[in-house]
Amino acid sequence: VLRFAFSAFLLSFVLGRVRAALAARSARRRSSFNSFAAMGAQEAPPASTETVIDVPSTPVPAPAPAKPAPPPPQPGTVEPPPKKKKRVLDIFRKKATRPVELEEMLTVPPDSELEAPAKATRAFSVAVAGLLIASVPEAALCGPKFAQSLAAPWVDARAGRVSTEEAPVTTTGDVDAKTWAQRTGEVMSHYDFGVRETNAAKYHVRADPPKKRAVAEEDVALLKKELDKLQGAGLGLDAAANAFADVVNAGLIPLVDAAVPSLKQGDAESLPPLSNVVRVAAVAGLAFEELGLVPFAGTPVVYEGRASRSQ
Repeated sequence: VLRFAFSAFLLSFVLGRVRAALAARSARRRSSFNSFAAMGAQEAPPASTETVIDVPSTPVPAPAPAKPAPPPPQPGTVEPPPKKKKRVLDIFRKKATRPVELEEMLTVPPDSELEAPAKATRAFSVAVAGLLIASVPEAALCGPKFAQSLAAPWVDARAGRVSTEEAPVTTTGDVDAKTWAQRTGEVMSHYDFGVRETNAAKYHVRADPPKKRAVAEEDVALLKKELDKLQGAGLGLDAAANAFADVVNAGLIPLVDAAVPSLKQGDAESLPPLSNVVRVAAVAGLAFEELGLVPFAGTPVVYEGRASRSQ
């Protein structure tokens, strides 16, 4: 009986402890649910009393609207691109673009190795060089021996030629305009704008003789024959103009090189070499113009020698 009673007591104690644990768990669950419900029903916490500075954000600029494309230009109204300005006296070139040695240009390669067009160009260039040397013998465009061979045909052609530029001198008793002005102090013109006949016209004062041409008309005619041969070989005036410019370029370089050292000296030393440069340029310019090559001129002839710009 005691054993049974003790077993019943132990069982009731264990069951009581289990019930108490289950009741406590149920109570915790209910309290947890009620706390969550209470938090959901609470009001928002009061605003902080601290001052808050609201810094505005940097505005992002709106993209600029795209500009509409310009309308296409009307035909014939498009302006050419602006040309690069060049200095007026820019007569120096750092790199040579034309032959710089006359004898080499006219002898290398030999004529026997040239084709017909190149041979015709060579013959025209030789004629141009000969004309320049014969017209200004004092100018050393190349070595003396080679210069003599170039000028010989022109010297022979001029032998016995009667100049048509100067009228024969006749003794009439008249005086020239300069002498008349020195004697009387009268005006030198024969007419005052075609209205009043002056004393110079009344007394038949001779007019000043015309200036001598840099190149005789007969020489231009001979050079024109060489130009015709060049065209007969199938080459145009542009090729002739380029060949002419090559000769002048190579011929002027030694003249300028010879004149540069004399620029720091007196007139007696500097004027003769400078005169050679001017005279050769005058002969070449007149012949080039009267051959009709000006419209076909390409790269201008500039100094491509050894002298620096500062010299």
